[in-house]
Amino acid sequence: MLAFVTFLQPWLLLLGLCGALATVVLHLYNNNRHRSVAWGAMQFLEIATQRHRKLFRWRDWLLLVLRCFAILLLGLALAQPYLSRSETAFDPSEPVHAVVMLDNTLSMAYETLGKDRLTRAIEKIDLYLQSLPPGSRFSIIPFVSQEGGVDQGTFHSLTEAREVLQRVTIQDQVISLAAIWQHAARLLKLEDDLPNKRVLLIGDQQRLHWPAKIDPETYPPLENLQIVRMGPSKTANAWIESFELREGLAEVGSTATFDGVLRWQGPEQRREVQVTFSIDEEVVASQSLTLVPGQSREVRFSYQFEEPVAEGEITHRAASLAISSDDLGQDDYRFLSVPVVASLPVLFVDGRGDAEESPSLGYGDSFYLRRLMAPLTTEEERGRQVLSIRRRRLDELDQTILAQVRLVVVCGVERTFGKTELLREYVEQGGQLLIAPGDRFDPIAWTNEAWREGLGILPGPLRAEPIGKTPQEAPQEVRPFFLDPRSMQKPLFQIEGESPARLTELYRSPIFFKAVEAELERGEQEIEDRLEREGRTPTDETSSDQEKVSTDSPAWLRWQAPASTANRKLTSGKSTHWKTTLLAEFSNEVPFLVETQLGRGTVVWVGTGVAGRWNTLMTFSDAVILFDRLMREMLRRTLPSFTLDAPRRFAFPLEGLDRRDFFQLVTGQESPRPLSLTALDAERSGLILSELDQRGIYWIESYPAREGRSASPASTSEVFERIPLWRIPVAVNGVAEESELNALSEEAVRARLPERTFLWREEKEPLLLEGNLILGKQYWRSMLGGVVTALGLEMLVLLLLRPRRAS
Repeated sequence: MLAFVTFLQPWLLLLGLCGALATVVLHLYNNNRHRSVAWGAMQFLEIATQRHRKLFRWRDWLLLVLRCFAILLLGLALAQPYLSRSETAFDPSEPVHAVVMLDNTLSMAYETLGKDRLTRAIEKIDLYLQSLPPGSRFSIIPFVSQEGGVDQGTFHSLTEAREVLQRVTIQDQVISLAAIWQHAARLLKLEDDLPNKRVLLIGDQQRLHWPAKIDPETYPPLENLQIVRMGPSKTANAWIESFELREGLAEVGSTATFDGVLRWQGPEQRREVQVTFSIDEEVVASQSLTLVPGQSREVRFSYQFEEPVAEGEITHRAASLAISSDDLGQDDYRFLSVPVVASLPVLFVDGRGDAEESPSLGYGDSFYLRRLMAPLTTEEERGRQVLSIRRRRLDELDQTILAQVRLVVVCGVERTFGKTELLREYVEQGGQLLIAPGDRFDPIAWTNEAWREGLGILPGPLRAEPIGKTPQEAPQEVRPFFLDPRSMQKPLFQIEGESPARLTELYRSPIFFKAVEAELERGEQEIEDRLEREGRTPTDETSSDQEKVSTDSPAWLRWQAPASTANRKLTSGKSTHWKTTLLAEFSNEVPFLVETQLGRGTVVWVGTGVAGRWNTLMTFSDAVILFDRLMREMLRRTLPSFTLDAPRRFAFPLEGLDRRDFFQLVTGQESPRPLSLTALDAERSGLILSELDQRGIYWIESYPAREGRSASPASTSEVFERIPLWRIPVAVNGVAEESELNALSEEAVRARLPERTFLWREEKEPLLLEGNLILGKQYWRSMLGGVVTALGLEMLVLLLLRPRRAS
C-alpha cells in the first residue's frame, strides 16, 4: 500500500523553513556590513592571515550548513511528520466505526498481581472507546459469545458499548478465529456510511487460535487493524490434561479405577503439588508429587461404590480431580459424572434358549461365553455383577423382550427366523448386537435374510462355505490359523501395563480351526450398485438413514440411548464403507471383528464361533480379556453420558414423567435455575441445559408436584416437596489444549498474515486513535536527535578550527 508524507502540525514546518532562511540572510549580512580601510600595518597582518583565510571561509560555510540543518530539523520535529496510508490527512475529530474482537477464552483468565488478562484487556479497550470522537459507533465481538449476554451488533451509544464490554466473561470453549474475523468484516460493511474504520484484535494471541497456514480468502482485509498481545509470550502453568474412569462405568461392590494426567509448563520443577480426589464433593484421597516441565505425570485413585442399585438401573455420582491452584486456576480441576450400574440386562440367544443345560442334555452355543462373563455366584454377588443374563431362542424374540435389554448376543443360530427387521429396529434405537457363528450356522441363509445389500444387520455378505474345519469334522485336514496382532493396535485391545511383546504373545495363543468370512469389499460394491440403481449416493444414504432414525424409526426401548452414540465408535479402524469398521483380522486376513454402525447402535460381527469347537479361545484367559472388554464397551455405549467437554447446550431426554413435576439446575456458585420439559423431536421430550460456560458439576434435580396443584417456578416452596425424586450430576470440562499457553510473537503473526497490514501493540503500549493509518509517528524523536547532533558538530568545528594567536 502506498504511503503519503503528512504533518500533524504543518505550520511549524514553515517556521523551521523561515528560521533556516533567516540564518542564511544573517550570515550574508554579517559578511557585508564591515567596510575595509587600508592602513600602514595592514600588509603585515595580511601576510600572517593569508594561509588561514581560505580555511576560515570553509569553516564559516560549514557552520552555516549545520545551523540551517539544525533549525530545519527542529521545525520538522515540531511539525511531527508521519507516513499516512490515506491521501487525506488524519483528522482526530472525525467519528469512526470501532470494531473490537476480544479474546475471552480460558487463557485470558491467567492472573498477574491479582488481575486476569481479560480484566486488563477490558480496561484497555474502555479507555480507547472513551478517546474516540463524538458520534462514533462501536461493535464488541467476544471470541466466544455468551447466551443471553453480549450482543454482537453495533452500538451508537458509548455508554451502552461500555456496559456490554463489562459483561464479557471467560468462556471455556473452542473458537474459530476465521469466523470471528469474517464477522468483523461483515460488521464493517454494514456501517458503510462511516468511512473511518478502526479494528482491534486484543488477546494473548495463543498459537492454538492461529492456523499455521492462513487462506487470504478466509481472512479478508480489515481496515486500520491493531493486533494487541496481552501478557508475555511464555507463561508457567500446571493443568489436568485428562481425568477418566477406566472402562467407562463402575460396578456396585467392585473397585473403580480413576486415571488422571497432569501437565506442567514452566522453567523449573514444581514441587509439593497437592492432588485431591473427591466423590460427591467430598475428598476421599490425596497425594503430593513433583511436576517436571514438559512431561506428563499420571495419577491413579480407586474407589468402591457400595450404595445399592436396582437391577437394570443406573445411578450417577460426581467425581473430581484437583491440583494446587496457580495463576490459571480454572484448569486445575476436572470432573466426571460416573455411571454406577448393577445387573444390566444382556440377552444371550442360541439354539437352546432358556432350556435346561447339562452334560446329558447339551449346552447352548453361548454357554461358555455366559460362564466367562457372569460366573455362577451367590445371589448377593450375582446382584452386583454388571451383567444380568437372560436367555431366549431367536424365533422367540419380540419387542417386549428386546425393549428391556441393552445388549443382544446371538451365537450359532441357524438362520434369522424373520427377525432381521426387529433386530435392526432394536439397533437403530441404540441397542447393541453381537453375532457369532456356530455349528448349525448357515452362511447362505444369513446372507439372504440379514444382508439385503446393506439394509440388514450384517457388515457384508457371508462367504457360502466356512474357512477351515474343526478337528472333530476332519482330523486329517486341520489347518489352524491365529489372530493377527498387527491388526489389533486399537485402544480396545491395549491392556495397561502389558508390553507390545507380551500382547503379541497373548493374542497369538488361541488356535482357530474354522471361521466364517464377511466379504466386506463385495458388500461395499453391492451397496454402491444398489444406490446407483436407486439414483442415490453414499451421502444420500447417510442422510436418509440419520433422518429415519430421528423421525420415522420406532421408539419402543424402555431405556434411552444417548443421542450421540451414533457419533462414537468402539475404536478407530480401517473403514470399508461409511458405517463399517474392521477391528481385527486373523492371520489369513479373514475378518475377526467387524463393527457396523446403524443409527444409534452398533452390530459387532465375530468371525468365529464361541462354543469351543471352532477354536481354543474359551480355554485361555484371552477370551475373558477380549470379550469382557468388547462387551463392556458395548454396554457403556448404551449409558447416557453426563460428562461433557466444552458444551454450549445439552439435551437430556426424559420419558414417562409427570409434566407437572418441577426440574431445576443447581450449581455451587449460582442460584438454582428452573428447567422446563421441551420437545426434543417428534416423539421425545426432555430438558435442554444451556449456558454451561464454566467447568464444574451441575446437578439436575426433579421434584414431584403435590396433588391437585400445578407446577410454577414462582411458587416452588409451596408446590414441591423439599426432597428431590432424583438428582443427576452433569460434569462440565473445558478443552485441555487451551491450557498449553504459547503466545505468538509479532514476527510469527506477520508470517501468518503476509498479505495483511496491521499495527502490532504490546500490552504496555497505548492503543492509537489513528490505528495503523500512521506509520513512523515517532520520526520527530529521530529529528530532535539530529538537531542535537548538528549542534554538537557545530561546537566541535568551532573548537577545532578556532583562530590561533601568532607567536
